[in-house]
Amino acid sequence: MEVSSIASSNHTAIGMSALPHLSPSDRMAVENAATALAQALGHSAAARREFLDLSRKLVFYRTAEFDEDGDRQYRGLRTAPDLHDDFSALENGCAAQSETLLSLARWPHGTPFALFLSHDIDQIHDRELFRILADINHVRRRFWSGETGNAPLACRRIARAVFKPKRALLDFETILGIEKRHGFRSTFFLLHDRYWARQGARFSFADKEIQEIGRLALAAGCELGVHGGYYRFNDAAKYRESKETLATVFGVEPVGIRNHLLRFSYPETWRAQQEAGFEYDATYGFRSVPGPRAGLALPFFPFDTRREEPLTILELPLAVMDTSIFRYLRLQGEAALEFTWQMLDRLANRGALVSLLWHNNFFNEPEYWDWQMVYERLLERFAALRPWCVTGAEINQWWRSRAKVSVSSERREDSVRWRFHSPDALDGLTVRLRSKGRLRNLSAFGAAVTIHESADEFRVIFPKLPKCSQFELSADLSTSG
Repeated sequence: MEVSSIASSNHTAIGMSALPHLSPSDRMAVENAATALAQALGHSAAARREFLDLSRKLVFYRTAEFDEDGDRQYRGLRTAPDLHDDFSALENGCAAQSETLLSLARWPHGTPFALFLSHDIDQIHDRELFRILADINHVRRRFWSGETGNAPLACRRIARAVFKPKRALLDFETILGIEKRHGFRSTFFLLHDRYWARQGARFSFADKEIQEIGRLALAAGCELGVHGGYYRFNDAAKYRESKETLATVFGVEPVGIRNHLLRFSYPETWRAQQEAGFEYDATYGFRSVPGPRAGLALPFFPFDTRREEPLTILELPLAVMDTSIFRYLRLQGEAALEFTWQMLDRLANRGALVSLLWHNNFFNEPEYWDWQMVYERLLERFAALRPWCVTGAEINQWWRSRAKVSVSSERREDSVRWRFHSPDALDGLTVRLRSKGRLRNLSAFGAAVTIHESADEFRVIFPKLPKCSQFELSADLSTSG
């Protein structure tokens, strides 16, 4: 009887010699897909060929290597390519090849998927010159180029901004109230860049309003991250300055970053962010097309094909941004809701990281009523599915700690034993054992567990593991089904 263990590893390189015919762009796409697959499924010799073949499929959907606006090649598509069905087939294939297969569940307590809610804070003031000019341009585009929207309501918003601006905190109170209904917590990426520049920040960290907003978010258990400035793109020293400024002003050490306008170039962006001391990035997504940029909505440690080495920064890829739905695809109302839900529900059903980006300045706006409605309704539907919804910092810490868990197995004639070591503390680590009915009398040693058994699978949940935990699972082996 074959007994296999699949343990998650931080980095997996499939080897450049295996890909002699691929361009640098293709190699980057394949390496990062392979890395994401390895970290989500774990690596085993039985899966190597299938996992390489699946990775190569991304060549057809590759991200342009040097293109800061890497979504150009996807314009005209409704969604980015999605390889989760292929990934599920690979995962099931690994189970079929082994009569007993052990793997680590992706998310704590075996929850079905992870939900990452985030907000890029580009502006907070209603009465602000660039915002008023942007609204005037919006009205112009509404008439001349057919941009979606409502010109009379936009004109009313301009008048409101001039004569009676809304409070800066209002939108954030609304966002936090919506999320609190479901016990969800989100991440706010605060833009730090040149003030009064065309693509710069519309507020200063010295403003009392942004400080109040930061305190409000932190009090709700949310996270503050850096929104990497347009004029700081790929500059490690300036990224570090933004990181240190946020820490000084708000008294928290930011671990995450997302670049303004989703600007990204490979591998410079990840290298600069890593050098600046960030632990995770949340930039990797498309502006014009919803869907996972890498084909898989799963965290991964990127691989730098130029230096042929793994990076230590973790990527939390973006699935959908509000402007992709309403601006680029020009969907509205119920059509926008159902289109977005269909795509995200598919990811949720495949155990993915479902990552949403909704900007604060589209809340409490009569013209953009459906932007807020879609966000509220999506969260209502997600809540019914009971996801693991926490901040980016917590997802980052979980994925890193899970990746450090090591597993070894020992098989005897009539039994099998697995030994585990977890360097980090972990709450809710879940072990899946698929056995085709071959395992009997499963028991645990060295840690408290909850065991759930179905026809062909055991799920073993370790509610709370301290640092440097060592524990075991053992089971008898049946000679027949």
